[in-house]
Amino acid sequence: MKRISLTLAAALLLISPSLLQAQVKLEHKFPDGRKTTANSYVKVEQTLTIAGMEIPSSSEQNITTSEAIGKRQADGALAAEHKIESLQSTISVAGMDLAFDSVNPNAPAPGTAIDALLDVFKAIVNSSWTVTYGQDNSVLSIKGRDEALQNLPAELRAATAKQFDPDYLTEQANQELQVLPNEPVKLGDTWEQEATVLFDSYQSMTFTTVYEYAGTVEKQGKSLDKITSKTTQVTYTMSADSPSPLKIVDSDLKIADSSGEVLFDRASGMIVDSKDKKHVTGSLKCEINGTEIPGKLDLTFETTVNRS
Repeated sequence: MKRISLTLAAALLLISPSLLQAQVKLEHKFPDGRKTTANSYVKVEQTLTIAGMEIPSSSEQNITTSEAIGKRQADGALAAEHKIESLQSTISVAGMDLAFDSVNPNAPAPGTAIDALLDVFKAIVNSSWTVTYGQDNSVLSIKGRDEALQNLPAELRAATAKQFDPDYLTEQANQELQVLPNEPVKLGDTWEQEATVLFDSYQSMTFTTVYEYAGTVEKQGKSLDKITSKTTQVTYTMSADSPSPLKIVDSDLKIADSSGEVLFDRASGMIVDSKDKKHVTGSLKCEINGTEIPGKLDLTFETTVNRS
């Protein structure tokens, strides 16, 4: 009987690590007085085909933003001041090229139909806004971002208004926080998130993404938690009140390919690196002045963010 007990104990000892993997809790932290800088790179490549005619476009944007956290109040509210420190952007649409650099914001315009976008970049560069977090570290409000657009011509304000709407920005900020799981996780655990992104002319895409906890990795002397991701579904909508003369009334889009990775520093309670790539393809049903026109979309997003 003793030998049987010892054998069972030994067997349990061998299998216990796989049965009882350590769980970890990944939580955002916002300590009083912390100052951070985030460098973001976004690349978009698109081919829109309307009635058999291809319209290629691409853009790249580098943006540096700062965050300075204040002091948490007695009711749990915590204000953080954000500011755009630098912005570089290049855009190419149907043979027209545009470049903006906040180092030289008043450089001469190239003289094309997309020059008006320079006014948008000039308006938002060096802009600042306030993010207020609650006791549970969710975002309660974002105020001030839309103020940067106040002096733009009415048409430009209309095209970009929803992207700078305080309620949308608050929702988007909470979506970013929700990349982390709500519950403790162990190696191989997965969770799902749905997130909506707005674009110019009242367009939006909603993505369904599956995340997986992939353990820890060492980077620059730190142990970081690694999360991988795969976007599985996408839906597209254009608001009926869009100012665009081209209306997209229906779509059948899919994720052709995707990959993503998040590195989280548990000690600081902060995502320090993230990268994501999505390739979206499919058909569109378009209308111009009530006339239905077939369309196709081939779109790739690539995003990288580093925070310190």
